[in-house]
Amino acid sequence: MDEKINRLNKLEDYLFDAHIGQKISEMSILIEYKRAINILIENLQETKTSVDTIDFPLLYMMRHSLELGFKFNIRFLAKYNDKELKDRLLYCHNLEILLNEFKELIMLINPKFDNDLKSQISKYLDSTSKLVLELGPTEASAFRYLEHKNVHIFGSKEKRNVREIKELYDEALIMLVNTFDVISDLELN
Repeated sequence: MDEKINRLNKLEDYLFDAHIGQKISEMSILIEYKRAINILIENLQETKTSVDTIDFPLLYMMRHSLELGFKFNIRFLAKYNDKELKDRLLYCHNLEILLNEFKELIMLINPKFDNDLKSQISKYLDSTSKLVLELGPTEASAFRYLEHKNVHIFGSKEKRNVREIKELYDEALIMLVNTFDVISDLELN
């Protein structure tokens, strides 16, 4: 059944005005995807609804927001490292390539990190690598379409554990959302 948005009184109607022109970066969009994902998962748990009812949109939002997080951080880290940003990365949807570029740029700063931070970054990179594999590292069509070039993207018996993917996603976002602040703090010390 299609849900309609009930007309509220004029004072509450503002809740449905989307201020789409006020976004300042991919990071603000990534945070909105994270909120949407959390709202959907919370609703699934409250209503005891199977994730199969929204699996592709949910996993696509995770995949796309991860891509946005990589691109935001790659831009920042390239500037920080005085490296020229490769134009192809701006239009890249391959999570494996984006993850590798992120790793390369973060490792250039690695000598400035204390041992605890190096250990944490290593842990987050490991879990993010696992997440990338779950979300289709090279296939931009993953969770957007059933087929790519007339070939099924997933096998008929293929499954994904969304609970485990969400845990990996949350860990990846801790790293991606906080990289800017961590690097900025290095500059202040």
